[in-house]
Amino acid sequence: MAVPIQAVDGCIHGIELRDQVATIAREGNNLADLQIEVTVKEGDSSTARGSLLESLVKRVLIALQYEHVRTTVKVTGCELDVVAQDKQTGTRVLVECKAYRDKTLSADVLTKLMGNLAFSDEYKAGWLVTTGPLGKEALGLVEQHRQRPPEQRERLRIWEPQPLIDLLVSTGQIVPVQKLQLPSSHVVLGSHTLCITDIGEYWAVTAIGPKSGVADTVLAFDATDGSPVKNAALLQQLASRDSNLKTLEWVAGGEEGVAVGTVADASLRQELDSIASVPVADDWSDYRPARAEDFVGRDELLKDIVRYFDDVRTGESGARLLAIKAPSGWGKSSFLVKLRSVCQQGKNKDRLFLYAVDCRTAISPRYPELALKRCIDAAVASGFVTGAGKPCRVTSAGQPFADLSMRAVLDELKEKNKVIVLFFDQFEEITTKQELAELFNQIRMLCAAVESADESIVLGFSWKTDGSIPTDHPAYHVWHSFSDRRGFVAQIAMLMPVD
Repeated sequence: MAVPIQAVDGCIHGIELRDQVATIAREGNNLADLQIEVTVKEGDSSTARGSLLESLVKRVLIALQYEHVRTTVKVTGCELDVVAQDKQTGTRVLVECKAYRDKTLSADVLTKLMGNLAFSDEYKAGWLVTTGPLGKEALGLVEQHRQRPPEQRERLRIWEPQPLIDLLVSTGQIVPVQKLQLPSSHVVLGSHTLCITDIGEYWAVTAIGPKSGVADTVLAFDATDGSPVKNAALLQQLASRDSNLKTLEWVAGGEEGVAVGTVADASLRQELDSIASVPVADDWSDYRPARAEDFVGRDELLKDIVRYFDDVRTGESGARLLAIKAPSGWGKSSFLVKLRSVCQQGKNKDRLFLYAVDCRTAISPRYPELALKRCIDAAVASGFVTGAGKPCRVTSAGQPFADLSMRAVLDELKEKNKVIVLFFDQFEEITTKQELAELFNQIRMLCAAVESADESIVLGFSWKTDGSIPTDHPAYHVWHSFSDRRGFVAQIAMLMPVD
């Protein structure tokens, strides 16, 4: 049922709109981690995502007693996503919509919005509606804005995923997750994602396998009334949309999802168990990566990388991706074994934990999130972190930290100034498996999630530079996109042969 809201000059009886909406909807949404994702068909552009979000915002504005609501309005010098006028006061507002998924919101978006307001006498307030998190600089601007006088604060309102869901609930656009009839079986429920699609809005509830500890199933519900989605064709359409949940099995919300999840859970457990760490030689003459005690040289490079890890640990570096690259046979894997040993010695052992996996064991697109779980489990087993005494559970590559078990680990790392590093060795090997083409999209999602989380988790990649990837392989574009992310990729000098 919709809750009537009277808006006067952007306020509700003197109370800020955002605070009032949060109060109304808080009870219904306090049970789980909530996300929003605008999902489109494969191949659709980012413009299609933006249009879906704009249409949803238009409906919300109408429910809030705004009129003359228009989308994609061209004015002098810019194009506005949504504009509207308050029925009672005549106050006009402009709305900037950002359907972000794989990146954080930059400060430029806020400054551009405020600039549009500054150069316009027609619009008295601006809203920013975003489905993704704010970046560090954007958060800094928001904090500065909150210190300004009330009349200036009224000119800008920001609706992030949680407040936006509260707003949608309060205006009767969707039901809260509390209204969903979730199964009472052994399936562990993780994050809840509101999927905004061209065929409606749907709650996607992630089911976590009790054996594997990673998401295996999505329970789908109609967000308008909370009813389970039982139409097979509709489920197939939702599953085929480009989203962070694409690799999961979509089923009708309810008890019937348990059997499907059980089968997928067993399969994922087998895949999890098959993940192998970087092998180590038995003696100095073995052809496998050298033992740490047999490794000679690269001292400066080792110091540089450990120094980088310390910069992450102390908050001096915002980079969360690391690359080690060199031609074949120059000792990248042996170097990783040595680096792992260095992280286990002296004062480093209480500060750094490095887990390196061999990508040649990858058999499905779920490999990145499974490797992350294996890494965290190993950190807990070694006593590096306690994990609050709960099994580590990963919901997806795009939302790896949504579950409370992962958040407990992140909180502990931050509190104790520790860093966990997950390294993907032999990364180029998986380009030879066409069936793993989707894996690179999952890698990209995981990288974006780690970057936006800005926590004490670092991802490392080791690959050879004397190989090539066909231009028609999906990995080609993702592979080369690393060069465009210098702002958060720690470029380590290429390994050179010892004289």
